[in-house]
Amino acid sequence: MNKIVCAMWIGFVGLTLSFYAPVAKAAELYSTAATKQVQVGDTVVVDVRLNTEGKQLNAVEGVVHVQGGVAKVLDISVGGSALTIWPRPPVAQVTAEGVDIWFTGGVPGGFAESDALLFKVVVVPEKSGKIILQPEQVVSYENDGQGTKVLASTSSFTLSVVEGDGTNTNSWEQAVTSDTVSPEPFTITLGQDNSVYDNKKFISFNTTDAGSGVDHYEVAEDASAPIRAESPYVLREQGARRVTVTAYDKAGNAQLATLNLPPEHLASTLIVYVGIALGVLCILIVLVYRAKRQKKTK
Repeated sequence: MNKIVCAMWIGFVGLTLSFYAPVAKAAELYSTAATKQVQVGDTVVVDVRLNTEGKQLNAVEGVVHVQGGVAKVLDISVGGSALTIWPRPPVAQVTAEGVDIWFTGGVPGGFAESDALLFKVVVVPEKSGKIILQPEQVVSYENDGQGTKVLASTSSFTLSVVEGDGTNTNSWEQAVTSDTVSPEPFTITLGQDNSVYDNKKFISFNTTDAGSGVDHYEVAEDASAPIRAESPYVLREQGARRVTVTAYDKAGNAQLATLNLPPEHLASTLIVYVGIALGVLCILIVLVYRAKRQKKTK
């Protein structure tokens, strides 16, 4: 984690996730889907949502248990989420009881919505029975400068799974194929600090996608082939002149950002030239000043 990102997140956490912050009661975490009864083999998208109860919140954390043992979690998407910063993005972790989805997310400036989307869980029922999504240990934090904890109430959501009739629906595929919009434009930030990455140059980048969600990033340095990467990314070629980052969403739509870097010798040469120019300017000022004084004494 680069120093800039760490400093930003530490400040964010210090203000909002303080252990000693006051506690208020509000907010509700719940799940919804287009239907509550599905067939074995269907692909179902379940939204995990939060009602802020009118409070301005800037961070949410907790876990959603996918219980029942009759389904697998195919994917998780933060596309269209009210949260834009993910210190702990939602990832499926298989357990003896099912699947746990731990998450910690935030948004600068906060949000206040009665039906805010946090993330989407894509599940595929593998046998008949019940799939239960049960949120637990959910805590949100007010955007009040004090990091007031808001203990969220939770509601479970149950999908009933019946044997299939040979025809299956895939609501996730429909959502992905209908996404024709690229991720949001973004910028690349260059960093270098002797306290991280052995003083090597690194870049930071991040964007969001309101449709299917950002799937991955690819970084290319100069004419090298692009490789999958995450932010922050330490440049393999420390003398690279051009860095390109491409963000892809789950539908394959792309958004490209480019950073042009001056060569190190050019930067040092510019510093020398600037120093010379300033020196010449100082000499001219002194000469003009002396000329004016001599003119006054005559």
